[in-house]
Amino acid sequence: MGAITKVEIFSSCLKPHALSIKGDKVLGILAENREGEYFYHALFEDVQVKEKKVLEVLIEGEHTIEVIREDGYYSNFAWNTRHVQRIVFPRGWKILSAIPKGYVLETFERLPSIKWVRDGKFWGEVQVRVIKA
Repeated sequence: MGAITKVEIFSSCLKPHALSIKGDKVLGILAENREGEYFYHALFEDVQVKEKKVLEVLIEGEHTIEVIREDGYYSNFAWNTRHVQRIVFPRGWKILSAIPKGYVLETFERLPSIKWVRDGKFWGEVQVRVIKA
């Protein structure tokens, strides 16, 4: 086994119940709790500085702050590289609008969802206005 490198990939107020990560040279994923905000780190084997990797991360869990309100979803999000962010809503909800712009409305496993494909770092407010149809 070669050298193991820990790389912070994003943070969220999502307390994980289940984590998975896939990618070349990736060994696993860790979540570090810092007062209710979780910082997620990928563990790599034998990577070099500035080497680029594509990861697929899946997290199931619960938010440490209130994010679902009567009129929508409100949260902060931070990610260090290009990424895709998807938020899935319960059946019967309709997505009206969102911040930031550049989103795509989709169906994910037959549920309404919204997705952003971001070319670089992102930190900021994410808001999705919804109504129960």
